[in-house]
Amino acid sequence: IIKGVVVQRSTEGTVKRAEKAKIAVFGCSIEASAPETRGTVVIKSADELMSYNKGEEAMMEESIRAIAESGAKVVVAGGSVSEIALHFLEKYGLMVVKVLSKFELRRLCKAVNATALVRVGAPMPDELGFADLVAVQELSSRHVTVFRQDDEESAVATIVLRGATMNLLD
Repeated sequence: IIKGVVVQRSTEGTVKRAEKAKIAVFGCSIEASAPETRGTVVIKSADELMSYNKGEEAMMEESIRAIAESGAKVVVAGGSVSEIALHFLEKYGLMVVKVLSKFELRRLCKAVNATALVRVGAPMPDELGFADLVAVQELSSRHVTVFRQDDEESAVATIVLRGATMNLLD
């Protein structure tokens, strides 16, 4: 029995452990925002292409920097994480976990006392969650991410079942 939540996947980046971590939970993908309507951009030179790309990078870095400055050490994404977002999350030393199930995301929010945000940006202090330890561990030859609470009043506990085959566990 683990006080907290066990997510059945490893982290996305190289950061595999965070102690006394504030957690920012996003119910959306972490990527450059797409416009509401489709548009066409006409690029006439290589310099225009480079400046267009640098503009997108600068906006993504600003968003990730704001998340890091809010005190968060762990970022949970409810969707995909783009390559450029992952680059800046690594640059600022943030742990990244993808949780694709909305039910599992709700359970995680309840366990760490966080609010799932619908936009990528700096969370307010009351929207951040907290866990005593967030770490990738190997349980039954499977890498999982454990959000552990040492507090006796933890809202959620996880029972880990082990068996020889998935058929036996079922």
